[in-house]
Amino acid sequence: MFKSFIFSFIIIFFCFYPVQAQNEKQVSIEDNFTIEDFGFTEKGHFYTLELAKKMDYKSRYRVWGANLELLSTITNEDDIKRYEFEYPSDNGKSFIYKDRFDLAIGSSEPITFDDGEFESIDLYHQFLTDTKFIGIGKKIEGKELKFSWNNIIENKDILSLSYFMFAKDLKSGTIKVYPIVAPKECELKDNNTQVLYYNEDSVVMSFIKETSRTERSYIVATYSITGRKLKEVELNFSVDNPESEKFAIVNLENGGFDQTTTSDNSGFGNSLGKTDVDTHTFANDKSQGDIRYDAVEKSYYVYAGIKPKKGDSGILIQKYDKEGELVWRKNHIFSETSFHYINSYNRFLTFDVYQPFIGVSVYSTKGKNYCDFYVLDKNSGELKASKKYKNYNFFRKSKKFNGLSAEYKINSDGIKNLGIDRSIIYTSLYDAKFENYIQSLNAKGRFLIIGEYTDQGLNLVVSPESGDEITFKNFSLN
Repeated sequence: MFKSFIFSFIIIFFCFYPVQAQNEKQVSIEDNFTIEDFGFTEKGHFYTLELAKKMDYKSRYRVWGANLELLSTITNEDDIKRYEFEYPSDNGKSFIYKDRFDLAIGSSEPITFDDGEFESIDLYHQFLTDTKFIGIGKKIEGKELKFSWNNIIENKDILSLSYFMFAKDLKSGTIKVYPIVAPKECELKDNNTQVLYYNEDSVVMSFIKETSRTERSYIVATYSITGRKLKEVELNFSVDNPESEKFAIVNLENGGFDQTTTSDNSGFGNSLGKTDVDTHTFANDKSQGDIRYDAVEKSYYVYAGIKPKKGDSGILIQKYDKEGELVWRKNHIFSETSFHYINSYNRFLTFDVYQPFIGVSVYSTKGKNYCDFYVLDKNSGELKASKKYKNYNFFRKSKKFNGLSAEYKINSDGIKNLGIDRSIIYTSLYDAKFENYIQSLNAKGRFLIIGEYTDQGLNLVVSPESGDEITFKNFSLN
């Protein structure tokens, strides 16, 4: 059973320029609530999933909008643990979670998946908007008995030959089914296929058409929510010198590594076996490049780590306009950094497109220490600012900071008291006044600070190490 819940705020207004703080809100986490999970939605709205004690419900979900207003509060009579929470809708007013083994929708009004509603569907992609649950997959037409690789008889789904888009209207509960066709030489069920962006009317998907260690071809297709293809562009990408360099195998945080478990101490893949039962990681095609969509500019970015035969590694980036025409191409070298296959799972290269700039980071979680951040100009790809750190750790979630967590704990003057994420580091490099704010916060004590860009600016979430208050701030960058 779901219930509405009303919560009041303390609101304070103040100015801070040229990074201008538009407003601030302080939220208290009551003693009988603990934050189980948190994050930002596709639209940049901050949400918390909280476990309750001594209440007539056991879970509470809240989401705050781009202007820091409380958009929704949802309570549930069952515990919803972090591993059961799947994802929020684009604006956060509802969310998908696992109710035992079935999907369920958390909302201010009861919304359920009827028994058997999706049993005959094999979903490959799914997402939730304010009004619809959208899935892309195939219909299951029957079962067949087959011998598996270890001679165990198993049931295998017989799938229809065609792909379909399934749209469940959250208000009426009706499901409509539409045919959807992948681009030529591409598959909708593929590790190389991903949803880049979606809204109430359309979805943008990328497909790797062809790939090698030196060149790659992406197809980006835009579909309506009724499965009709609205647009298709092809983006070609290759290294400068195929004879002396190739795409690096590196962790792009995009599912570029597969895992397998072995029962002996053989040691293979890009990690070494240490116990009788060990998990090994293997790179797939997605570790050698990725793609981003900028919904504000309606532009595309294709990028990959570059590994030369000699010298430091780097990143190659190409920006395309909405018609797929090349806007610029840049190759940036990371000094004292090499993307080797050994420990490649522990070598991270991140690429974030924000409204005012592009953020790139490269860091290691094992072996050689480096944790470097770069800010690039969106219009040209030129380097605007950078910072390299050697003394750093990764933030671990605990009962401190109201149960929130960040990415980094960097032991450097000016931020050594802060748990911090990369959007904060990029913005402090981008704007000196914002850097002053971060340093002033660091001087006050130990805090955690995370941020997300929205159409209205940068939303910050700040928590002290102890105490029950979380502060929201919204900054507009001039």
